Amino acid sequence: MNRYRRIASNLAIVGLALAAGVPAVFAQTGAGSLRGYVRDEQGGALPGVTVTATSPEMIQPAAAVADGEGYYRLINLAPGTYT
Repeated sequence: MNRYRRIASNLAIVGLALAAGVPAVFAQTGAGSLRGYVRDEQGGALPGVTVTATSPEMIQPAAAVADGEGYYRLINLAPGTYT
């Protein structure tokens, strides 16, 4: 009977270890974002500047226009390398 208890105990430990890893899998997303500020050499904001991210995997480049403070944000970018 001790053998069966040990097997059951080991199975319970393995089950708990697997269950603990499940939230990490669900927390991952398939998209990312880029954000920042466009500034001139003196540190002043550059509103209206278009920031573009291109990737060989994309049909069209992603683009955003900097707001009045020079802030831009590109969202829903697939994982990959961008230029």
